[in-house]
Amino acid sequence: MVILYETAGHFIAGKASFRSLTSKNTRGTIQLTEKLLLFKSEIDKISYQIKISDIKSFSLKKRLTLDTIEMSITPNLHFVLYPLIKTGKYYESAKEYTEDLYRVIVRTIIKEKHPILFEARSYFWAGTPMDPNAKANRQEGLVFLTEEVVNFKPLTNNYLLQVNVADIIKIGQNTEKSTAFVKIKTVNQDIYSFTILKKRRRSYSKDKEKTARFYDFFNQARSYKESEKVKRESAEKERLDQIRSMLAVSNRIKLEMMRVALDMEKKPFTEKIFKWAKKFDFVIDGKYLIVKREKIPDFLDNLDKDYFSKNKIECSFCGREVEKSAVICPYCGNAMKE
Repeated sequence: MVILYETAGHFIAGKASFRSLTSKNTRGTIQLTEKLLLFKSEIDKISYQIKISDIKSFSLKKRLTLDTIEMSITPNLHFVLYPLIKTGKYYESAKEYTEDLYRVIVRTIIKEKHPILFEARSYFWAGTPMDPNAKANRQEGLVFLTEEVVNFKPLTNNYLLQVNVADIIKIGQNTEKSTAFVKIKTVNQDIYSFTILKKRRRSYSKDKEKTARFYDFFNQARSYKESEKVKRESAEKERLDQIRSMLAVSNRIKLEMMRVALDMEKKPFTEKIFKWAKKFDFVIDGKYLIVKREKIPDFLDNLDKDYFSKNKIECSFCGREVEKSAVICPYCGNAMKE
């Protein structure tokens, strides 16, 4: 088990008061691995273990003089934690330590699905920095770009915004009133903007060069997805043509031949073939599928739309289609069910 991050810190399960957050009883060792967030108390030796995949929401929160990370596993199961640094005989907390741990947690959650191409501190707008209410709508957080998804995690809000690279139809680089930003537009006409930040001492400022670099990485990711889409569509067309050729010469097709032609595993193919048989009045006779010739055009049209276009799944909360790889629905913010 590789430890990605280890620090002294405070950790509390359930409701936490300021007093409990500074008590020696809640102090111990915080560890983060690729799969687990671990804590062991210093005095009582009590251990906690949280699966990274079980974390539903989390954000930074200010509690008097403390900067903490607060997370939820279920609506009734909450945790509060923050790191400490030992200076001499004493421990001290600091906003920068907490933000660093927060960044590593976000990175671990995202990296579990796809390798990260680019990451940075960022301003984010649903819209652009030039919109009338842009200042009020601006959020600060962390942006992570993978080959599949651009992710934005606000510092002080629970949600994780995910936009599939395949759903982006336009990427632009703009500079308005000294603000350089990357603007994206999705197939649903949603517009989002990012300005990358750099650290200067204890504060962050806009970084034009990093924003330009983000734009370059974004274009590379989009070009890769477009190339991948062309290859996938070509392979799908080839498989569909193969099925069409089979049905052109015979109305009795061996099931195994069809499964291989569709490049499907046995279990999902078995489920699909019974649905298709019921829908198009086909007959399954042992190892063969017997089709009705008048139903073949409808079947092929359905196959093209229902099978080859199913690179997306429906969100069980809002009903909109998202990429199968999505962890969080980019439209309603709920976690996608496995």
